[in-house]
Amino acid sequence: MWKPILIILVIFAVLGYGYIYLNKPTVSGTDPSAIVTNSRPLQSSLVHGQPINVVIGDLDVSLQPVARYKISAMVLAKKRYVDGWEGKLAPYDIVLGWRKASILENVENLPIIQSVRHYQFTVSPATNMTSAYINK
Repeated sequence: MWKPILIILVIFAVLGYGYIYLNKPTVSGTDPSAIVTNSRPLQSSLVHGQPINVVIGDLDVSLQPVARYKISAMVLAKKRYVDGWEGKLAPYDIVLGWRKASILENVENLPIIQSVRHYQFTVSPATNMTSAYINK
């Protein structure tokens, strides 16, 4: 009686672990001193942005730019997507950090999980940051 239930639980545990393992972000470079990341990103409106036409295989898309960005940041995590039109158009999602969120000691204590084009993080007291600070 218990043996089939135990087998099912083990199968779900293995599948769950596999899902988490396959969806963990990739750690990028380790030299954060190469760029200055102490400024906030700047975003300005783009009034007359020309459409950008993208053709990738059977995918034909027109993108309308709406803003310009100037950013100096550290890539905290990246995740590759290969399925569907989203994977063709934007194969990578990246999580960027600047100011306190780019200091190596804080980054090491800021676990980030990326999945389905969203990210989650947990702020450790060792980072000297709050969730509100990161979400600004």
